[in-house]
Amino acid sequence: MKALITGAYGFIGSACMDLFNAETEEYASYDLRGGRGNMDVTDPLTLRKEAEDCSVIVHLAAMPGVTDCRDDPDQAVDTNIMGTQRVLEVARDLGARVIFASSAAAGTPAHIYGATKAAGEALCRAFITEDRLDVRILRLANVYGPGSWEKGSCIATWCRALKEKRAVHIHGSGLQRRDFVHVRDVARTILWHSLNRAIARPGDRDGDDHYRIYYVGTDKLVTVEDTATRVARLWSEKTGAAVQFHWDPVKITGGSATIPEGPEITGAGGLLYTGPFISLKEGLDETVQWFIDLDRQVETPNRWNSETE
Repeated sequence: MKALITGAYGFIGSACMDLFNAETEEYASYDLRGGRGNMDVTDPLTLRKEAEDCSVIVHLAAMPGVTDCRDDPDQAVDTNIMGTQRVLEVARDLGARVIFASSAAAGTPAHIYGATKAAGEALCRAFITEDRLDVRILRLANVYGPGSWEKGSCIATWCRALKEKRAVHIHGSGLQRRDFVHVRDVARTILWHSLNRAIARPGDRDGDDHYRIYYVGTDKLVTVEDTATRVARLWSEKTGAAVQFHWDPVKITGGSATIPEGPEITGAGGLLYTGPFISLKEGLDETVQWFIDLDRQVETPNRWNSETE
């Protein structure tokens, strides 16, 4: 198998490259900001050239994050929707399978980022229906783990704040619930779908399995406050530093997360690859240690042009 990974030098893409390099014969990388591709994912000619001879395209490149997409909606639409369309067109012409990294925010989109991911899913469905393209839609929960310095999600944001000796900010009540999934589990799920035919359920007609959305998470919801407390406790235990909290009583767009359900949703736990998911306890310990050991200048993250949230 030869796979093309868009957004290959982002957080999830880097984990995928490590895993693909260890367990597959060949892969190519294509990134918006550097590396082999170094081109806009909406450029069909370069994308087609990079995808030549590939049997799988793993589409991670996107403008992630609620704030970034809100601040530049034109770029969000161009990258997340038009970029996905270009990937699907190239895959159709080359006969390649597509692994589309969507987001749990696509389920009930309450902001531009979620809306662009929902539109991406709709495009995937159109290509499945009209062209019988083999597309796997993976709705990712909140992804965390080592290598997330530039990520704008809450665990990475808290760890950066602690690295900079700043307070941990909790927005809203802290009672919002999230499903946190480790980046290596996401990479393994992506690899599974790259290598294997989708799993059919009893009663499925031929081809129905390609219409399914796969939820990639642990199916375990925890509160933001509890998770922040666990991160702070780990940081204090490992460094001896005191941790301060700052509560921002602001409205949280999108509210609490829910585990998606429905006839077209397939849960990820134990289904997509052999092996247990990394526990939040183990994953947080590893992530906090990675940030503590990180030796780099503190800088403002430039997140948007690497991969999906």
